[in-house]
Amino acid sequence: METKQWSIHVEFLVIFVTLLGGCYMLKQDIDRSNARIDQVNCRIDQINVRTDQLYTMFIDLVKETKGNL
Repeated sequence: METKQWSIHVEFLVIFVTLLGGCYMLKQDIDRSNARIDQVNCRIDQINVRTDQLYTMFIDLVKETKGNL
């Protein structure tokens, strides 16, 4: 009888550790995905800043050409 009770505790412990390990692995995958998304967002922000600068330069050029006509 005591062996059966012991095995139930071991089974519970194995299942519990497996669930904790699975949650930990999922968290790592989510963290890696978030890091990649943050890198892409940083690059997009840099591109947007450059686009804004080019737009400003273009508007200045249009104003200069209108003034020369």
